[in-house]
Amino acid sequence: MDSAFFASLRTEEGHHYDLALVLVGNLRQLTELRPPWRVYPLVSPLTFDADRLTKLAPALQGGRRFLIVQIDGIAPVIVGMGDAPEAFWFLTEDQYPRVRVAGPGDMVFYRGDRAVFRYNGGGIDKLRPDFFTSRGEPVDAMDRIGERLFERWKSPLFERWEVITDLSVNEIVARYLSNLIERIVQIGHGGMLAVLASDDPCNEELRNACSYKIAPLELGKSLVSDYEGATVASEIEQRIMGPPPDYAPQRAPTPDEIDQEADWRDARDAAESHRHTVAGMAAVDGAVLLTHELMVLGFGCKLPGLNGPAPSVLRAPESINDKPAEYNLAMRGTRHTSAAVFAATRPGRMAFTVSADGPAACFTWSPRHNAVVHWPVHVGAFAPGPAR
Repeated sequence: MDSAFFASLRTEEGHHYDLALVLVGNLRQLTELRPPWRVYPLVSPLTFDADRLTKLAPALQGGRRFLIVQIDGIAPVIVGMGDAPEAFWFLTEDQYPRVRVAGPGDMVFYRGDRAVFRYNGGGIDKLRPDFFTSRGEPVDAMDRIGERLFERWKSPLFERWEVITDLSVNEIVARYLSNLIERIVQIGHGGMLAVLASDDPCNEELRNACSYKIAPLELGKSLVSDYEGATVASEIEQRIMGPPPDYAPQRAPTPDEIDQEADWRDARDAAESHRHTVAGMAAVDGAVLLTHELMVLGFGCKLPGLNGPAPSVLRAPESINDKPAEYNLAMRGTRHTSAAVFAATRPGRMAFTVSADGPAACFTWSPRHNAVVHWPVHVGAFAPGPAR
């Protein structure tokens, strides 16, 4: 990766450009994925060096576009550009290595969508687990939410289909919430999501503390509908499409299949709209208040502040065997203090905070440590993505 490193230090017409690479044995590996990449092959391979990377970097700006680097020969060569798919965000098979150059001398290495480590300032930083990738107590929290969601909203139609993904319930919920928090970060105003505990006795009290109550927005229902619809649509596609590399349709979809795919597109659009809407609500002063089933009750919620000593807050351990260190709540602002107090009041509550300058975190009560734990939440180029 020397060439990518030196390219990151150079400018093209006076500008630094981010660079993104995906490493494969051949182009077919990307086009045969489900869902496939959209690939733009070059007629002739190009030499892989810092000069070439600097010249090509401007063509990659925006979206999920990568230079495709073929590495099965004597030396790596650039064979095209490709757009990584964003559809079926919970059905991806893509595990090919990727590299993102996020700034001068700053590179993040991925396996598929999951960041593995970061090289910055001459050192390697193994990205510590965050709330959505830890194998500890956060998994239990996502499981509890997911089980209630699928128990409540699972459709009779979906029960007749074979489940074709090995994602667990906690990963489905984690990916959805991680995407939502990234939207809040992108808006740039900061914000908070306050998730009530299961059967929280303060449900109505806190809803009355919302400056803007709304008719319940079923964020959890849209998550389940999107996931179920994508699974059904993918299964229909596998039945009607031929073998790789062309995947030419072997038959036309039936009217029933057309209707089911249309239902999924509606569900996908609704889930996307809900994420945008809730992210916008979070930009308003106060918290967005959600039930444990991810039903939005209102926004602009004024959470109770301190009425005594601050709760004990610990930094999340890097592994389940590590002892967490103390988190200095006094060095943070009122948003973090309110989040910690909210989480400390009742086990099962979660408060996701986003600072105006980007960093995101989750405060939640830990029965294991008998304290509130502050978990980082990675977004953007440094988001590990839920572990598979």
